[in-house]
Amino acid sequence: MVYLSRVNRELIANERYNINNKIIQKDLSQFEKTIFITDNLSSVNYFYHNLFDQIYIYKYKRFWLLSNTNISHINSEDIFYSSKIPTIDLNEKNTIPILNPNLPKFGFEYDDKKKNLILDGKYGVLNFRLKGTSCIKDKKIQIKFEPFYNDSFKQTDFEIEINKEKKNIELINNSLNFKFNCIPNFTNHLKITSYKLFSQYDKRIGLNRLKRSIIINSITIK
Repeated sequence: MVYLSRVNRELIANERYNINNKIIQKDLSQFEKTIFITDNLSSVNYFYHNLFDQIYIYKYKRFWLLSNTNISHINSEDIFYSSKIPTIDLNEKNTIPILNPNLPKFGFEYDDKKKNLILDGKYGVLNFRLKGTSCIKDKKIQIKFEPFYNDSFKQTDFEIEINKEKKNIELINNSLNFKFNCIPNFTNHLKITSYKLFSQYDKRIGLNRLKRSIIINSITIK
């Protein structure tokens, strides 16, 4: 209903990213006396696996309700029970299933035509798990992307953190490359930051104020 109203598009976009950024930082002050509604299963899974003891999650028809307090009149069978985070066996494959809704993600949107992920705003986070004999120290991760608009990127336009550790990255032909310590069956937390992002309004090609930078095609373990 908000989008159908005559409102300030920039204000809506800024508030959207303000809320998202607070959630990524685990600041849940915006949940005071507020229930959030979403139909994005990946985002719900992100709340479940990263804020399990702070947020109550309920399913209502095809939506999920998120609250910082128990909703007493909702039946117990409506409480959300997440499926497990998909575990990639590196002995069989090496690509993280970024489109799998059971993979916890936040700060992304789906590109239904290209079947990949759009980084929505400055930050995007996801969880993944690995196993296999090749899950060892100093594994390499490669994030292949393409610009959302026709922009060129420098290495300094990005920042990567994995398990709260900032990584040294190498930008090669629109791919971000870095190393991390692979621990079997450990829930990893990957945070992608882009410092170069634009809206349609910034580009003077439309009125949309949502900020875009890159489209992620694949995340591969080398």
